[in-house]
Amino acid sequence: MVRHGIEEFGDAAFTFTGPALNNIWPRRWWPPVSRQEAPLDSDRTYTGDFFDGFGNRVTVHAAANPRATGLEPSIIRDRVTGYGIVTFDKQKESIRIECWPRHIDPSRGEGSTKDGPYP
Repeated sequence: MVRHGIEEFGDAAFTFTGPALNNIWPRRWWPPVSRQEAPLDSDRTYTGDFFDGFGNRVTVHAAANPRATGLEPSIIRDRVTGYGIVTFDKQKESIRIECWPRHIDPSRGEGSTKDGPYP
């Protein structure tokens, strides 16, 4: 999940791109560029303000990067396949964004959101 910047970091819209459910080609956010600011979360150093490859300002709030899960088949489980759920609560004027691994059914109280605490 990123927030775009036009004139300054964080002065434009948010973008949520959920993980691919059926595409096992790995995607990742490990920026090969210098950080503009400190990470938003010290446990997730890939968060914070960056310039993308086109020079655009982006603030990365969360990303689900490939990792070894120990689950089989690893070709599916280790490549961050999953799905996203976005819930709008008009009464509370709030938005809940969730990112779930493919093998988890949140309606059964299984597991937690992808890669631990997903904001």
